[in-house]
Amino acid sequence: SGVTFVAYSPLGGISNVSILERKEVQRIARIKKKSTAQVGMRWLVQQGIGTVTATANPSHAAEALEIFDFSLTGREMKELKELR
Repeated sequence: SGVTFVAYSPLGGISNVSILERKEVQRIARIKKKSTAQVGMRWLVQQGIGTVTATANPSHAAEALEIFDFSLTGREMKELKELR
């Protein structure tokens, strides 16, 4: 269809709805040896959804780029999709 979806502020900064503290996300992050932010962004990117994040912290900016060296399983993707 030629439409690309983009998640602006995907970690909840604008909406004040944060996935970073969810136990399900924390468990997956421990398994993958990644941060909860990386898991959240990877979930979006793995669905073909672009992400736009903002930070003044150089280490956070570098971390945001380290989401392409792992993938989420089908089960993990489903589990994250079901979070509300």
